[in-house]
Amino acid sequence: IVGQQDPGASGKAEAERIEAAWASHLDAGLSPDDPRAVAVAEEARLHIDRWFYPCGIEMHVALAEMYEADARFRVHYESRREGLAAFVAASIRANAEAARE
Repeated sequence: IVGQQDPGASGKAEAERIEAAWASHLDAGLSPDDPRAVAVAEEARLHIDRWFYPCGIEMHVALAEMYEADARFRVHYESRREGLAAFVAASIRANAEAARE
């Protein structure tokens, strides 16, 4: 049921680990469709699904679009690392493509 679980400290630590992994991959010069970045995208999707609301592949792609288009979301990623919002969105789309194959 949507919004019934509170991620608490462990869920927040999980989210931090996911975002740090994406930033690390960006810093290392990986492509967003590198299998390591795509694996992080899948971890992120499962994190949302576990702690917040059902998040299938198509829902995650819609979120990726929002992460880039909506300044409120974009600034979250960009404050961590310039270019991270686009990297995250692209890795989410790559994860969706891989799931469709």
